[in-house]
Amino acid sequence: MAWYSYLMLTLIGVITGIINVLAGGGSLITLPILIFMGLPPSVANGTNRLGLLVQTITGVISFKKQGISNFKFALALSLVAILGAILGVQIAIDMSDELFKKVLAGVMIFVLGFVLFRQKITRQKIESSTRLKQAMLFLSFFFIGVYGGFIQAGVGFIIIATLAYFTSFDLIRINAIKIFVVSFYMLVSLGVFVYHDKIHWPAAVFLALGTGLGGWLGAKINVSRGEGVVKVVLVVAVLGFVCKLLFF
Repeated sequence: MAWYSYLMLTLIGVITGIINVLAGGGSLITLPILIFMGLPPSVANGTNRLGLLVQTITGVISFKKQGISNFKFALALSLVAILGAILGVQIAIDMSDELFKKVLAGVMIFVLGFVLFRQKITRQKIESSTRLKQAMLFLSFFFIGVYGGFIQAGVGFIIIATLAYFTSFDLIRINAIKIFVVSFYMLVSLGVFVYHDKIHWPAAVFLALGTGLGGWLGAKINVSRGEGVVKVVLVVAVLGFVCKLLFF
């Protein structure tokens, strides 16, 4: 790679780090760029994971400094998601690229509609809900871990929709929990890629520098601007994600 490619990766990392914290889908930008720069798809996927890990860690720290954290609840979900991620990184999905794109686009549209138009009625928080509802939540996060461990792109939308359904948290707190969970299972998936030597380290480091800053800024924007800005970014990110899947 030319020297300016690494500088471009850092800038792209800042942008996608902000997008990932506020909504999700940033990997849909970084993965094609890494492949365009000459990395094999599997190496691009592994290279992308370091930036995602750094971004989520800085995001968690930023949320914590602003008083937005629920570590006990998020840690419980993270442990379940890690189990799923261990399985996810070992799974080979027997599905054509075209069918996969269409299915994933449909999921994203559903997630967008669910998050934006869910009723504003008062819900009991998961801590005081039924055992069945708790079991369903943790089972959901197991499968989220499977998906995140396998491909990751768009998992933020799925986590947002799941937490929006099972809890009464606003989107700010949901995003804080989301990146906490992702940071934990990302360690697992990154470790697998490292073990199989599927990381281009120079590109990974420069991308991580950008995503780390983007994750920090995204958390600050999230808290300072409130739920409204999260919804705007969510709409733009999901629609862009769907268009990319269906038409490009």
